[in-house]
Amino acid sequence: MATKQKATPIDKYELITNQICTLLEQGIKPWRKPWKAGYDRIPFQNLITRHVYTGSNPLWCAVSNLTNGHDSPFFITFKQAKDQGWQVKKGSKSAWIRFAGITEKEAENDAGEITKERIKFSKFSSVFSMDCIDDLDADKKIVDFIQELTDDTPDNLDQRILTIDEFIANTQAAIVYGGNRACYSPSRDEIRLPVFENFSSAKAAYSTAVHELGHWTGHQSRLDREGMKSTSHGDEIYAFEELVAELTSAFVCDRLFPEYMEQDLEHHANYLGGWLTGLKKDDKAFFRAVSQAQKAADHLIDLNDKPIVQTASELVAA
Repeated sequence: MATKQKATPIDKYELITNQICTLLEQGIKPWRKPWKAGYDRIPFQNLITRHVYTGSNPLWCAVSNLTNGHDSPFFITFKQAKDQGWQVKKGSKSAWIRFAGITEKEAENDAGEITKERIKFSKFSSVFSMDCIDDLDADKKIVDFIQELTDDTPDNLDQRILTIDEFIANTQAAIVYGGNRACYSPSRDEIRLPVFENFSSAKAAYSTAVHELGHWTGHQSRLDREGMKSTSHGDEIYAFEELVAELTSAFVCDRLFPEYMEQDLEHHANYLGGWLTGLKKDDKAFFRAVSQAQKAADHLIDLNDKPIVQTASELVAA
């Protein structure tokens, strides 16, 4: 009797990186796509447990949705679907998300004593978008689990938003307004931005500002990123730093100001070619960029825990 061969494990890093490269080649930035399109601002989450995905997992869900043509922010495991009497539609592709934690392992020391060792772990888990689930033959219906949220997005986004102005001011970054370029100078530790009125929208102005603040976090006095040491705008280190700043802006805006997300930054060159070159050479590069961007976003948000802001009138006049 022939032995059954084990299936070759899926390289999740390669799979997700290939999906990202395909989207970038189509001109789609998955971190700039509205991650909850069709469901207002519902965060990616497990439909049954209501566990809201955090860290890089919302991005992996967005990449999976964009790749497979799904819209739902709700996901479920194969077992959870089976427990509800639901079926995963034939040919459906799962999303891969990562979970990390700490587990305990018993060990025996030289004296014969049993000790417990705490070990950090991370693993990938397969989940399916609810767009892949069929509930026709089940008593429990998917719609019974989904509660629609109201959309309270302001009608006029072209006025200044003081909450975001305060967020920017709380970083205490040196920002000079004027000119027609947005950039960060590591040597002067200074951000330059066009005046607010020169942007096409409030969305573009604030997304660009937070993008440059993303670069600002990389200074040697803060997170000390390698990208700050690049001397050429055309090299891979510079392109990687631009990707980190782009993701930082997306993460901050999505966490704090989701209604002000902008899909395209103004006054920035298109770095898709540089990103694709780096990602195709190293299938873990994007994961490193996400990790560094999360640290940058956390740094900016932490600076707002103990705010030191100007008055509202001073902010508007700035």
